[in-house]
Amino acid sequence: MYTAIVLDENSRSQLINEFPLPPDWELICHHMTINIGSSSSGPAQEYLGQEVDLFVNSVAVDDKVMAVGVQTEVPSVNSKKHITIAVNRKAGGKPFMANKLVVWKPVPKEIHLSGVVEEVS
Repeated sequence: MYTAIVLDENSRSQLINEFPLPPDWELICHHMTINIGSSSSGPAQEYLGQEVDLFVNSVAVDDKVMAVGVQTEVPSVNSKKHITIAVNRKAGGKPFMANKLVVWKPVPKEIHLSGVVEEVS
């Protein structure tokens, strides 16, 4: 179980259209992690069930994972708040590897997204 800002369908579609997948990569594009475990054990408790805004300001990709960096008022256990867009499973990519991306490039125009803080199992 983890607590996350789960993207609404419009925001998810926006990201998919803006950041096309490399061939044969698996689409993730689902949430921004807040913490691992229930919201009662982390910083998300006061936000649970609320719709919140996220602003995409950067993108990073390597041979295993693609992610966008986001700004939001909601805290996160990750050192860089991000949404994993896709992974290259054939190269050993896994969603958590987005935490290890180091070369982040600014996006030409900030993208406004929204989602709901939820506990996901």
